[in-house]
Amino acid sequence: MWLLLTYDQFEALRKGEEVQPDEYSRSFGMRVDPSKTDGPDYSSPLASKEFGTGYHLKDYVFIAVEITSTGCRQKVEDDTLVKLNANVYQWHGSVKRVEFDRKGNLLYRVELNTHSTG
Repeated sequence: MWLLLTYDQFEALRKGEEVQPDEYSRSFGMRVDPSKTDGPDYSSPLASKEFGTGYHLKDYVFIAVEITSTGCRQKVEDDTLVKLNANVYQWHGSVKRVEFDRKGNLLYRVELNTHSTG
């Protein structure tokens, strides 16, 4: 999966900070395939262009996220990860570099060295 971040969010995550979604969508955009970003999908800050912010894909970076099967199940069950279509997901809530559940199982890991710019 690929997570769509602003460059400021990317830098904050690199510093180990927990990153919050933008105030308009309250979610992060995620893609299975980052090369498929045709048209508005209302799953990312790109959709906030309607609010007059004027963001464009070049203002963002896609970061690879390894989500385990346990992480996927838990995040879907708690409505953090929402599927909009075959390629587009929303991530509601904050993102950390790595997250484990109470039992110590890896839920997801952000791969900061694997990214793609728009």
